Amino acid sequence: MDPAELDLRIVPLHRVLLHEGHDPHGVARMVMALEHDGMLRHPPIVTQLDTDPDEPLYVVLDGATRTTALRKMGSRDILVQVVDYASPHVSLSAWNHLLQGIAPEDLLAQIHNVPGAHVVETDTHHADAALAVRQLLCYFILRDHSVWGVRADGDLAAQTEVLNQVVNVYRGHAELFRVVTTQLDLLLHEYPEMMALVVFPRYSPAEVLHLALSNAKVPMGITRHLIGGRVLNVTVALETLMSDEPLAQKNACLQDWLRQKVHARKVRFYGEPLFVIEE
Repeated sequence: MDPAELDLRIVPLHRVLLHEGHDPHGVARMVMALEHDGMLRHPPIVTQLDTDPDEPLYVVLDGATRTTALRKMGSRDILVQVVDYASPHVSLSAWNHLLQGIAPEDLLAQIHNVPGAHVVETDTHHADAALAVRQLLCYFILRDHSVWGVRADGDLAAQTEVLNQVVNVYRGHAELFRVVTTQLDLLLHEYPEMMALVVFPRYSPAEVLHLALSNAKVPMGITRHLIGGRVLNVTVALETLMSDEPLAQKNACLQDWLRQKVHARKVRFYGEPLFVIEE
């Protein structure tokens, strides 16, 4: 990827939309980190909607916590990396939620009580087929290998509201891990205390954009965007983002900074996937 293809911009925060919810505790931690550093280091990834050529909207694909934290801090603007949602460098899949520390029978009982949610026993083959055509919101594979689907009536926004209530049943009440596979035997080997696996649909980019424009957000930690050419370590002072300086002037300074980095050969593209072991 050529550094010239990078699209970094400072845009008005009120023109940025979210398609997923956020964790209030995570946002609070992010606010503290931003206040401590005094700068935004990693720009959220967005795609542009040309609903208004003069004032486009931007939908966050990755970076809801950073975006919400800046909003809570009263920032006027935000630094973003703009990507083409149709690019082969951008893919969309789904995370599944692996749960520990919650009794499966209690989990099912609480989901039965979610308004608008209908729980049906099924199997993974039929559940996957129903999930693909939005006849199920999600399905649960319990430790005993039984499979339970959850459905709701209404359009995508209405179904999403019920899905949020379903996820709220266990979020904060169970230990949650995000995983990709649905192979129960493999997961039980890796997570011996696993009680349930929640399998979610693979949303399409069109659905993500529709939800953002409808102000209907999917639960945090479900959509999984893989973005080639993600930019890290772009440091912009919070003072700059919050100032009343004209937007054109802010962006001119940003582009000058980026050109200097490119000319100094300090922009590196890592094309290969990496595993990072954190301390």
